[in-house]
Amino acid sequence: MLPVLSAAQFRQADLHLQSTEPISSIDLMERAAGLCAQRIQELQREGHFGPVADTSFLILAGMGNNGGDGLVIARLLHAGGIKVRVLRVEYQPKASEDNSSNWKRLVDLGVDRESTAEGSPELEVGPNEVVIDALFGIGLSRAVPAQVEYIIERVRLSQRPVIAIDLPSGLFADDNMGIEPKGVMRASLTLTFEFAKRCMLLPENDRFVGVWEIIPIGLDHGYCASLGPSAPTAQTSLRTQRHLRTRASYRRQRGSRRSCSACHARRIAKRYRSGHYPCAEGSIAHHADDLSGGDVFS
Repeated sequence: MLPVLSAAQFRQADLHLQSTEPISSIDLMERAAGLCAQRIQELQREGHFGPVADTSFLILAGMGNNGGDGLVIARLLHAGGIKVRVLRVEYQPKASEDNSSNWKRLVDLGVDRESTAEGSPELEVGPNEVVIDALFGIGLSRAVPAQVEYIIERVRLSQRPVIAIDLPSGLFADDNMGIEPKGVMRASLTLTFEFAKRCMLLPENDRFVGVWEIIPIGLDHGYCASLGPSAPTAQTSLRTQRHLRTRASYRRQRGSRRSCSACHARRIAKRYRSGHYPCAEGSIAHHADDLSGGDVFS
């Protein structure tokens, strides 16, 4: 049975891997983002985003290590002959060290890129672009800044497919009580590292997470299990119990179709325990609700 770690426990597991393998943080970033780039290229070759020759990618990169993942993905897609452009959103004055190193690599390679200053950047998503969301990952602990919220809204209005790296930006890994939906990216597909995050197992977050796939990065599962069950807040615990034990229905963001939350949660838990993860079939649609016209976990 695979664990469900809190954001803090996942960071512990990440540091444990770096010290025991050993591997530097920037090399681990290269590994994780490289596997994401490989999966994205596979999906493109299979035609999930439309005609292969017409598809290009817009990478939205933040200033932290999730943004660094996005910069690595941009470099590797570019090296594979795929058209990419990068928008690095400067929502804080200083980037992480690994982010800065990978930004310099993009500059040296001449990858099409733009870095915003403080404020709301103009953003137009092209009709054949697939958006890669690498603005925020599990480190997010507050609502996204206004300029990021603006970008999320522009992406939503574009109706283009979105691939989130680790988590959709604006969604907290642990507790999303009181979250403002307009500040959360809506992904068609989420490529998450090693384990599903708690928020991904709650049906109310389907509209943000979309279909999700696990990207193994080499974390020590024995060590992760030794961390014990992730410790939810009282609010999250009550909320999870409500989804697992009641028969209440929830209404999806779009359309009037209802689905039983308890049944949905049990299906996800069964798949997760057995190691069978939800994965995309057919074209990657604009939102999770559109993926197959039905429950993607069925």
